[in-house]
Amino acid sequence: MNRINTVIFCAAVTATCCLPRLSAQEPSEEGFSRTVFLEEFTTEMCNNCPAASVKLHNILEYPDYEGRVLAVCHHIGFLTDWLTLPEDKEYLWLYNSSQNYAPGMMIDRVPTLSETSAVFGMTLPSEEEISEEIDKRLAVPSPVRVKVFATVGDDGRVTVDVEGEKTPERQKNTMITVYLVENNIEARLQSGAADGFIHQHVTRAMNKAWGEPIEWEGDRFTYQCAFELDEAWKLSDMEVVAIVNRDVPSNVLKCEVVNADAVSLGQSGVAGITGRGRPVAAYYDMQGRKLHCRPDSGLYITVYTDGSAEKVIR
Repeated sequence: MNRINTVIFCAAVTATCCLPRLSAQEPSEEGFSRTVFLEEFTTEMCNNCPAASVKLHNILEYPDYEGRVLAVCHHIGFLTDWLTLPEDKEYLWLYNSSQNYAPGMMIDRVPTLSETSAVFGMTLPSEEEISEEIDKRLAVPSPVRVKVFATVGDDGRVTVDVEGEKTPERQKNTMITVYLVENNIEARLQSGAADGFIHQHVTRAMNKAWGEPIEWEGDRFTYQCAFELDEAWKLSDMEVVAIVNRDVPSNVLKCEVVNADAVSLGQSGVAGITGRGRPVAAYYDMQGRKLHCRPDSGLYITVYTDGSAEKVIR
């Protein structure tokens, strides 16, 4: 199946800025510790997807998985919805079948509960069964280490810098894929759920569906891309996820995710999203109480880092 890479909101260039370097410690013979990358296929048209999202949430809450298991959700599989990206449609290829469905899951894009596809249905396996497959992946050292950094500039763009290193073993067909992800998005009309259902781990943008080729300099690489922030997105609920993945367009069963890393934009040292060309320092309600993030609607006060302020209604 032919695959066409498309770009949304983002341009990729070779990183030129100075970044905190990875540890100079040489990797062991076994490799680096692994962070497992989970991908859920879900849509608002899917009756069984709310229960699957609870299952995914519970798994991610396992204490042993903190910082070791990441997840993103692609709104595709059973029709589409308002959160579907054009690139999401390209991932249907990974089903390796003319029959697509949701809810579905992939664990590092390797065959796990299915021998013919990296995707398996989430309805029947229990949390424990899925966790066992995750544990198997965590036990396998990775040949690549990856670290992601993110900053939000005064122009309202998220700049992402990724760096990594590998074992001396040659790495073929290695790609770097970067996702801009948002949590806590209110559903518009989710099938199989009561009012108030919240979407998590939603892919808002990506550099390319299948990533950009890694340009190795010896055993290391650096990469940079940028995303435009939409004013409707909540910075405090957003994160950047970066993965190193294989690109084998002739073999759907060999598109393994080698390793992954993530950083929260709320923890990246950024005070807020730029407003009218000026960086935001804080938001306050009309009673002068500081707000955790920019309100979705209503009347509030925006205070900028230059000391100015204005009333805003949304």
